[in-house]
Amino acid sequence: MFWSKPAFSTADIPDMSGKTVLITGGNSGVGLESAVALAAKGAHVVISCRDEAKGTAAVAEIKARAGVADAKVEFGVMEQKDLASVHGFAQWFLAKGQRLDVLMLNAGFSGTSFSLADGVETQMLVNHLAPTYLAQLLLPKLKESAPSRMIFVSSKGHRLVKDQNVDWRSVFTRKYEETVSGVLSQYGYSKLGNIQMANRFARELGPNSGVFVNSLHPGVVATNIWYNKDNPYFGSLIYSAFLWVYGWTFITPAQGALTQLYLAAHPDVEKKRITGRYFVPTAVEEAPSPLATDTASQDSLWAVSNEVIKRILAEKGVRV
Repeated sequence: MFWSKPAFSTADIPDMSGKTVLITGGNSGVGLESAVALAAKGAHVVISCRDEAKGTAAVAEIKARAGVADAKVEFGVMEQKDLASVHGFAQWFLAKGQRLDVLMLNAGFSGTSFSLADGVETQMLVNHLAPTYLAQLLLPKLKESAPSRMIFVSSKGHRLVKDQNVDWRSVFTRKYEETVSGVLSQYGYSKLGNIQMANRFARELGPNSGVFVNSLHPGVVATNIWYNKDNPYFGSLIYSAFLWVYGWTFITPAQGALTQLYLAAHPDVEKKRITGRYFVPTAVEEAPSPLATDTASQDSLWAVSNEVIKRILAEKGVRV
């Protein structure tokens, strides 16, 4: 795509001093770029990543690129395939006793063969169930810190779901066809889940709670979300060919981060009470698929998700 000047840029981010922003998957891609931009504006940035080495390296890079001598950046380890790890990360953050102004649920992945973790298909677990559970755990802190924001990074891939009546219980375990279309179909369900949960939280909280919940499509971004060396369809050779053919249409991670940065920092979100909305690049509101706004489907996904979360935590001996 040919990139024109966006309606929103990092220059439009106001002073974020005194605000705490938590970004999942903040060690790479649009999450990393979001962390750099917000740290540069004075925010206290907390990122999650999968291991200590990645976290240490990411914090060093964010501080260096932010260009702020006393930038406040730290990380915590969280593996989104493991809800016990999600629980532990949330408790680690809450134990700090600090405020939470922005929760950016950014981490996710695609391009994987079928697999289950704790009885749940992996894309649904990582992309939907983990951020939903983290949002539930941190919602009281967001309310306490209001006005605050919760942001679900979704995808236009949610439009791949064509079912009129989704059986969410079966989606959590369904064995999809291991082809490019099969993998992306399941990815679409997980991204539909992001928008439905953002809308479900927004509906529950209402417009006057002070917690503004929105979702977005960052654009088709050239990041490692599409790379998985163990997948026969998105392995190194296919991935390279994919980039060679379609790479010219991709946007950079810095460009892809702009819409979630708008939702994280722009004053209009609070002034106009923007909540339960879906945005596309750059910072443009768009109607998602009709299924994304179907309240009955949202309630069904909410109920099934909570049931699965409760089962997994009980099996792991996590007290909630």
